[in-house]
Amino acid sequence: MTLQYTPVILPYLLSVFLTGGLSLYAWWHRRGRAGVLTFALFGFSAAFFALREALIWASADLSWQYFWLRLGRPSAEAIPLLWLAFVVQYTGVLLNRRRLILLSAVPVAAGLLGWTNQVHHLIWSGVSQSDWHGLAGLDVQRGSLWLPLLLYQWAQMLTGAALVVAALVRAPERYRDQAVPLLVAIAIPLAAAIFYAVRPSPLDPSPLALAISAAAFAWAIFRHGMLNMIPAARHTIIENMSDAMVVLDQSDRVVDLNPAAKRIIGPSGGTAIGTPITEVVPAWAEVLRADGDGAAVREAEVALDGRDYELRISAVQGNDGAVTGRVVLLHDITEQKQARETLRQSQETSQLILESIEDGYYEIDLQGTFTKATEATAQVIGLPRAQVVGANFTQLGDAATATRLLDIYREVYRTGTGIKQLEYAITTRDGSTKHLEASASLIRDAAGKPTGFRGIVRDTTERKRAEEELERAKRAAEEASQAKGAFLATVSHELRTPLTSVLGFAKLIKRRLGETIRPAAATADQKVQRALAQVAENVDVIIVEGERLTTLINEVLDLAKIESGKVEWHMQPVVIGEIIQRAITATSSLSGAKGLAVHTEVADSLPTVVGDPDRLIQVVINLLSNAIKFTDHGAITCRTHRVDGAIEVRVTDTGTGIAPEDQPKVFEQFVQVGDTLTSKPTGTGLGLPICKQIVEHHGGRIWVESELGRGSTFAFTLPIERVAAEERATLAAPRRVELGLLVEQLRQRIATLEPINGEARSVLIVDDDPSIRSLLRQELEASGHHVREAHTGEEALAAVKQKRPGVIILDVIMPGLSGFDVAAALRTDPQTLNIPVIILSVVHDRERGLRLGVEQYFTKPVSTEALLHEVDALLARGPAEKKVLVVDEDAATVRTLSDALQAQGYRVTSAASGPDGIARALADQPDLVLVRAHLAEQHSVVQTIRSHKETEAVSFLLFE
Repeated sequence: MTLQYTPVILPYLLSVFLTGGLSLYAWWHRRGRAGVLTFALFGFSAAFFALREALIWASADLSWQYFWLRLGRPSAEAIPLLWLAFVVQYTGVLLNRRRLILLSAVPVAAGLLGWTNQVHHLIWSGVSQSDWHGLAGLDVQRGSLWLPLLLYQWAQMLTGAALVVAALVRAPERYRDQAVPLLVAIAIPLAAAIFYAVRPSPLDPSPLALAISAAAFAWAIFRHGMLNMIPAARHTIIENMSDAMVVLDQSDRVVDLNPAAKRIIGPSGGTAIGTPITEVVPAWAEVLRADGDGAAVREAEVALDGRDYELRISAVQGNDGAVTGRVVLLHDITEQKQARETLRQSQETSQLILESIEDGYYEIDLQGTFTKATEATAQVIGLPRAQVVGANFTQLGDAATATRLLDIYREVYRTGTGIKQLEYAITTRDGSTKHLEASASLIRDAAGKPTGFRGIVRDTTERKRAEEELERAKRAAEEASQAKGAFLATVSHELRTPLTSVLGFAKLIKRRLGETIRPAAATADQKVQRALAQVAENVDVIIVEGERLTTLINEVLDLAKIESGKVEWHMQPVVIGEIIQRAITATSSLSGAKGLAVHTEVADSLPTVVGDPDRLIQVVINLLSNAIKFTDHGAITCRTHRVDGAIEVRVTDTGTGIAPEDQPKVFEQFVQVGDTLTSKPTGTGLGLPICKQIVEHHGGRIWVESELGRGSTFAFTLPIERVAAEERATLAAPRRVELGLLVEQLRQRIATLEPINGEARSVLIVDDDPSIRSLLRQELEASGHHVREAHTGEEALAAVKQKRPGVIILDVIMPGLSGFDVAAALRTDPQTLNIPVIILSVVHDRERGLRLGVEQYFTKPVSTEALLHEVDALLARGPAEKKVLVVDEDAATVRTLSDALQAQGYRVTSAASGPDGIARALADQPDLVLVRAHLAEQHSVVQTIRSHKETEAVSFLLFE
């Protein structure tokens, strides 16, 4: 491109800087306000239009001049459109998006036609260069669309001018000062465009005229604040404001008023223009007279048509500062006053409520000074209310409490979270101690800034005293319960032990009478025969009543253990059908003796429940026993079915039934329904209360349905629970032995132990009660057994090592080592592992005994026949071959232990790791497991094996 220098481009560049700079200023300092964006685009388009002319004159090549001519055509088309859009916004004329698109269609099309003119030549039919005062000027030949488009531009500019003139007529003086520069700004470019159209020339004066327009716009912006608030915005605000506005002249005649004022004034508001305001609204006359000359702003409250208004009068001043009128603004404060009154009443009500409640309400500032305190607060603190308000809380109690409260308030302030319940004690000025309970939360102002604290405080001294009394009573009850437990344990031991002797010796006497004495006295006279018969009857009475006393003691102790929470519950998955079948089997002798049939109806596919099987069997046995006891004819039916997430068990009889007034009593302790004066009680009155305790512990309930003379139904429910594997605790701590010592003991045993050639019927009795030992000795010796005795656990272990017995009968409660300790020692020693052990004790803990590996567990008093039968069965079986599992990763150790144990007669298996040992134990179910200590701990060998029912009684010996 070839350039030419000419002074002509300078005015054009000046126009670029003026219009472009003014547009940048407007955009930067007035952006966001109505009309600013349109005005800025208008200025940028004018700047680009002037730049186009400068580039045309700076280019010496026709091709480049033609290029700039076409490039600048869109800006030339945009200037009239943007001018019209700005005027529309300025004057507030409605212009929706559809109309804007229609107005823009022609300029957009013209801009595209100008850029593509070389194709169609509709705007310029041709271009050429001409000499203009020695410069290469651009001559254009006008095409067929040039004039129509020019006329459309003029129409847009004239429409905008007309809108400005219309706004001049109705606008206040201030906005007329803005409108005049606008007319000048558009008139000059319009005149230049007309001149250029009439007298074509290479020099287009329109961009230069836009520089003058820029000056006019600058005057309007900087002198009259044109872009600060355009008349359309002012008109919209005033017309739509909710407050009433009335403009008065110097004579207080109405010059203007907005729709809100017309609504307030009423029907006369529509004709108020030009009428003195005192005639339109007479109530304002006094206020306006008090306003004087109106130079100062005055505010007052007035009432009009039952509503309250805040009236504000301010002066209207001309350019010279003289007062030319007044503006009256009315703001409706009716709802505000009502809200203030409602708030006042609410505050009074709140204060009355706060004063009426027993708890005290308080407020303190951030310095800790009481700003509000109710009478109850003052009473709690122990001072007159007048002395509390204004005092600092740190002055109203002891220093320690004040420091604690100060820390709490600081924490509430720091976190913003209130404290709902804070307990503390204060020492009042009279020296007494008060226990208080308080809350504390932040008070915030409208901006959310903390200004203090508020809360509730109450005197809890009496409650604390009552709680302390209750705690003392609770401790006393717990001590009484412990004493009761100790008493019951003592009673259990002191009653069961002699009762065992009484029943045992009574049965021994009965047997001796039948086997020895009466046959020997068969030839005696009748008097001796009658005496012997009477003795036999008396012995039977002793046995019957002793057994009844045994039942009573067992049930009393059982109920006491349940109530005190000392029962060991063994919860596990239970099939209710099996429970019922075992209970029916246990009571078959009772039903058979009375000739009663027992029927069962068990629903199909009943889910399992979680419970203690022994205790549930106890419940069903009790219900079946009662049904059999009170039924002479008919049958007993036991039904089970599922009801609402539970399994229901019903035991129905055809007996005498229970009267309605007696039914609530059947589950009370020691209560037996019926006429106790005509029929002798047949039980203890504790069976059903025990059943109730057991069922409720399982989460169920038990009840009775009965009709006198037609029988009874006792029913209970058990909730259906999802059966989950529960982790079982280690049942007994395995004994640890150093491996070398274990092997040495085994080798010594192999070398020194003589073959066991003890008497085949040898029995060792271990009991600290000589009467029990004497009774058992007589019974056992009469049956042909060889008997030895030991009265302590230590003596029993020594006797076993001295001479191996065939069976050991073992008491639990003994001085020194208990029977459980002796059983554990026997089962963890390979030398005594296979000796059968029978526990005979007043302690009812069968599960513990079986876990220790004892063969049988009897509770005193015991049937000597059953005991002798069990002894004979164990002796007949002989020492069982005991299975031992050795678990160790060292093959040499496994081989050494296996050889030593096999030499003792044990069957030995082995495993080389913890998991293998667990699998082997579950498969073989050994009696003893020898396991390396670190393997047991690493793989939880003991816990895992004992968590399975079939291996929970396995003994363990850990070695290092």
